[in-house]
Amino acid sequence: MESLSAGAHKSPLRSNESKTKRISTVTRADSFFGGTVKTPPLSLWLGFGPRAWFRALIRNRFKLDPRKIPLAFAITIATIYHALLRPLERVIYGSRIRRTAIEPHPLFIIGHWRSGTTFLHELLCSDPRHSYATTYECLNPCHFLLTERLAAPMLKRLVPSTRLIDDAKAGIDRPQEDEFALCMQDAPSPYLGFAFPSGRSHYTDYMYPERLSLREMRRWQCVFMDFLKRLIVLRPGRLILKSPVHTFRIRKLLELFPNAQFVHIVRNPYEVVPSMIRMLNMLPDAFSLQKPDLAGLKEGVTDLLTLLHRRFDQTRALIPPGNLHEMRYENLVTGPRAEMKALYEGLGMAEFGQALPAIDSYLASVADHRVASYELSPELRDRIMQDCGDSIDRYGYTVPAWSGSKT
Repeated sequence: MESLSAGAHKSPLRSNESKTKRISTVTRADSFFGGTVKTPPLSLWLGFGPRAWFRALIRNRFKLDPRKIPLAFAITIATIYHALLRPLERVIYGSRIRRTAIEPHPLFIIGHWRSGTTFLHELLCSDPRHSYATTYECLNPCHFLLTERLAAPMLKRLVPSTRLIDDAKAGIDRPQEDEFALCMQDAPSPYLGFAFPSGRSHYTDYMYPERLSLREMRRWQCVFMDFLKRLIVLRPGRLILKSPVHTFRIRKLLELFPNAQFVHIVRNPYEVVPSMIRMLNMLPDAFSLQKPDLAGLKEGVTDLLTLLHRRFDQTRALIPPGNLHEMRYENLVTGPRAEMKALYEGLGMAEFGQALPAIDSYLASVADHRVASYELSPELRDRIMQDCGDSIDRYGYTVPAWSGSKT
């Protein structure tokens, strides 16, 4: 794993447009080796349903990091809890779930990891007219209709108030990726590779719907649609869904929701790649149930970015005219109100003025968020240029001035 030498920068902001301060903190990506990342007190894998958990164990031949065996035992006990509550939820809410229509069709936020999808997701979810999945619902997808009101307040203190990967605000009631809910319910999801990295090559295929068997595809669709219906039962409104993996599923999502809309956000690959490397360095210590192998991490990140942008280019034409909006992360950070107004108007969404007070309130709440930055080594800079050159050229990016790289 190549080390990234650290360098500081502070991105300029137009203070009259945004209250969000992008204050840099300098961190070496390689500083997260050696167990310096603390495991959160409440593992996200405790939400595994029994089917998902035992199938994953069998597929991975019960290979676990000895240090994680106590956690695996706790997950097994938790599946009993989920197995008892899920049928009870069906008895109480089953008829409402079956009658629920997913209308209007969802808005999907797509783009590469570390490209600002979370920031955009939370901005859109601040509009009270919208519905979304929370952290509790994604990590307890088997029975959240039945248990969230009582359990979420009790779990609130056990969930970190900031994310391990970037110190962005986190919480049990904040918007979350629906991909975690799919993973917990045995729908084919590449996120299973975070728990079981030895099977990552197999789980990576789950990004591509066409690589799933007919049985796997039916399972994915059943779990996905059921989860969305239950979200609407709990919180009526237009669903705002965010997962970078959905970038690979545009064709399938349009089969399910012909009138779905998409927001594609891009960010400078010279920032995305080191940020992604840092994230992937950190996650295994906190979330992996096996001993991770980080060999080839750098190459894997640049390959993934290229594959994602290529996939988007191949399928974007399937999206009906007027249902796709594209934006740059840099513009969203420096002028969030203007960018959000352009998004609402570009997709013909409800009156933006009604959402503005909530958006301003959210921006004030994240005004002190700190963002890590890196001074690119020549080796990493050249690899990004070589592997991601098409994306860099397409979106007009250059090596950031703060990176310290010499061109």
